[in-house]
Amino acid sequence: GDDSTLDLIGRFLGSLGPVTRSERALTTVLCLGIAQSEQLAANLGHARWQDLLVRQRAIVRAELARFDGHEAARSPDGFLVSFDGPARALRFARTVRQVLRDQLRLEIHAGAHTGECARAGDNLSGPAVEIGLAVLLAAQAGEVLATSAVKDLGVGSGIELRELGAQVLKGVPGRWELYALED
Repeated sequence: GDDSTLDLIGRFLGSLGPVTRSERALTTVLCLGIAQSEQLAANLGHARWQDLLVRQRAIVRAELARFDGHEAARSPDGFLVSFDGPARALRFARTVRQVLRDQLRLEIHAGAHTGECARAGDNLSGPAVEIGLAVLLAAQAGEVLATSAVKDLGVGSGIELRELGAQVLKGVPGRWELYALED
């Protein structure tokens, strides 16, 4: 009867093991790093460079909390962060850029893209992350660059973006319309 069917279903579901929670969602990814970090590290020496990194991380994380962003990954001098919308990501980037300039005399560069990401815990993966990293690589010192997806989804936010035109991004096929965040 029904009991044996339920028992069979129960045994089958039990055999699958625990569910690994991975979800796909539209996310604004922001990759940011310290501009010319290798040169800066060499100029400052190890101890001063490490101190600067600790202070930079504290500032980035404080602003991340204020802007309701999520830290997905960190490199020695940079971050991969995510936001539920492009306007918040760009406001965060503008604020971090200014605070790091004012407090540490440090220039960053950043790249933003909105796309679908796979999220497992705090980790993000997928083409949107790769595109965000490619946009970061295209950004010069002090620049926060964004793709047209960020621009289009941020319409009405009051954030000004200057058109830079179509560019080829390292490791990403095609040409991408990029926009620079104004100060």
